[in-house]
Parts: sequence; structure tokens; C-alpha cells
Amino acid sequence: MIKNETCKMCGSDKIIQGVKMLDFGHANIKRSLSLEVDKSKGFFHKNIEKSDISTNVCGNCGNIELYAINYHELWEFYNSNK
Repeated sequence: MIKNETCKMCGSDKIIQGVKMLDFGHANIKRSLSLEVDKSKGFFHKNIEKSDISTNVCGNCGNIELYAINYHELWEFYNSNK
């Protein structure tokens, strides 16, 4: 998680870090939102790297910043076997 001490929008130091961003799916089941890099070549040969999303929220203006938790792995996967 990237830690910002101040809000990029208003400059406040009232930052709530590491807030989970959730989706309430079928039957109101909670799931964390995630990112996906898909390099699959077909339906049966899945080649996917995923990352959950971490969120920072400004307690002063409500600005939200989203971060990929395993951004390094996403970048390495994206660049592999281009």
C-alpha cells in the first residue's frame, strides 16, 4: 500500500488508510474489488494475475485514492513474455 500523509486534493492530513473497497454481489455477498491483468490465449488456458485494491480516504474533503496491493507482481506479469 502506498502511504500518503496528505490529501492531494485539499492538503489535509486526515487520511484514513487501507480502507477496503467492497462489492455486494448476488445474495448480498461481500467481495473485495480487484484488478486483473489477463494474458489468456483462450477459454481453457487462463493466464491471469490479480490484485486486491486498497483505498485511502480523506477525512476532510472525501477524496479517494485507489492502489493495487501487489502492483509489483502486476507489472512483472504484464511485462513477461510480451
